[in-house]
Amino acid sequence: MLYEGDHSFLVARRDIAMGEEITCDYNINITGGTAWPCNCGAGRCRGTTVGDFFRLPLDIQREYRPLLAEWFVRAYRDRLRALGLG
Repeated sequence: MLYEGDHSFLVARRDIAMGEEITCDYNINITGGTAWPCNCGAGRCRGTTVGDFFRLPLDIQREYRPLLAEWFVRAYRDRLRALGLG
């Protein structure tokens, strides 16, 4: 998901072949959520949706930082800065 103002978009980070299933990471723009097992089968699947951006590995947080919604960045500015993501 990419958030621009009041709009959100699904963004492909690579070419998608016809008939290929697409997935998204439910850990973006959320904190304090509930964790649940994930069996999506994606090559990068971590096996668990943690329900909290801040519980993701730091390398994933860095990768996802440009995709965060502005409202999330404003709400958690201090936490993001503390991680070097501000």
